[in-house]
Amino acid sequence: LCSVESAFFVSLWCSEPSLVGSRRNCDRLPPISRKSSTLNILDRLSERVLSSNSRFVQVGSSVNGLSCDDSDIDLVPLLIILLENGHSIDIQFPDENFQAIRNTNLIRHYVQCDHRLPRLFLYFRTLFDALEIRNSKYGLLSSYHILLLIIHFLQSEQSLSPWPVLPVLCKTHGNLVGAQIPIDSVVSMLESPQHSIEWCSHNHMTTAELVLRFVDYYATFDASQHVIHIEKGLTTRRKQVSGDVHLLLIDPYSKATVCRSSAAARAFSDSMLYLKRKMANG
Repeated sequence: LCSVESAFFVSLWCSEPSLVGSRRNCDRLPPISRKSSTLNILDRLSERVLSSNSRFVQVGSSVNGLSCDDSDIDLVPLLIILLENGHSIDIQFPDENFQAIRNTNLIRHYVQCDHRLPRLFLYFRTLFDALEIRNSKYGLLSSYHILLLIIHFLQSEQSLSPWPVLPVLCKTHGNLVGAQIPIDSVVSMLESPQHSIEWCSHNHMTTAELVLRFVDYYATFDASQHVIHIEKGLTTRRKQVSGDVHLLLIDPYSKATVCRSSAAARAFSDSMLYLKRKMANG
């Protein structure tokens, strides 16, 4: 295959919308049969759709270790293919920075650091669905926003002093997730088997304890005053606030917030305050 830098690139996300309701095994990697089915679809599409200088790359939950039976389709796709066997494929044509591919690689490595991350994500995703604050189509939170909020909470000493659950991967494993890594190398990592990260946290809180700490931390978090930096593992003070308040979530591959709707910030803040009151009242 030719260089990814010079190739026409296609990002692919795959789900099975007909499989709904079962979350018991959501923190596991996809079953072999399902992964094989996805790979078969990729092979067939590659043969019929792609030219010699292009390739498919899977992104999102299909490869980052967070896939489950009711994983949803990324919103605002360029093209959706619905197959007779119930599969749905979202095909996107990314910008020159290939941010979706780099994000997938980042999350994939964070998932390998500690088993509590996928458990927290699936818990809060379910909870936020019940609270109706997860729907990026309407300016609310996306799954990626939730992941970054959880990662910040788990890696920052500002929230879990003195022992964070996760490392700041851009500092400890920059060779795996750094923004300077050539996109060809990132794709190679995504196509290779997953390996555990050399990291052992001294924080031994249970997932349930971390749920309570998460709610407590974000119930007092002032989005009008702070910026979350995943690359640095901390928050900084905002220089100025004008107009609507946005949740400033800066991932390692973008200079601006990945959460661009003020509605998401309000919904998240109100939900955290609501949950804290409910938990305090038993």
